[in-house]
Amino acid sequence: MDRLDGVVRDAMRRTGVPGVAVGVVHDDEVLYLKGFGERKAGAEGQVGPDTVFQLVSVSRPVTSTVVAAAVGEKTVAWDDPVVEHSPGFALKDRRVTRQVTLADLFSHRSGLPDHAGDLHQPVARQRQVRGAASHRQRRTGRDPPAAPPRRSRLPSGVTSCSKIHR
Repeated sequence: MDRLDGVVRDAMRRTGVPGVAVGVVHDDEVLYLKGFGERKAGAEGQVGPDTVFQLVSVSRPVTSTVVAAAVGEKTVAWDDPVVEHSPGFALKDRRVTRQVTLADLFSHRSGLPDHAGDLHQPVARQRQVRGAASHRQRRTGRDPPAAPPRRSRLPSGVTSCSKIHR
């Protein structure tokens, strides 16, 4: 761990990345947590250990792997409703909120519009997620599915359910 600061700074210099946050966890214990550089090149604002970064598509395989591991350990199931593990999850339609499963989110069959949840501003995000069911209804003329069909492929999708409680 003593050399990690230098390794990170060297990598930032070589790649031109303006800022990073690094965390090292072993056996559920945080051994190292530190931010480096600036949030935006040439702008004020330093990166800290709690800085939120948009990972875009990088988060999909990471999240689906975490959830798949929890499914393998029988901690959760793909057919579990999202609200069982994330009580704050809400769509505009309460019925749909209760029925949307982890598999629905990962296989893009929840009725959420493209790029839903990409905004990090809490108010914009709430409006976007809560309006998703009505968006699908306007776009297709149909309500979000009450009981979506099952699929057997490994999902890759949104990351709102990556925090699985054990």
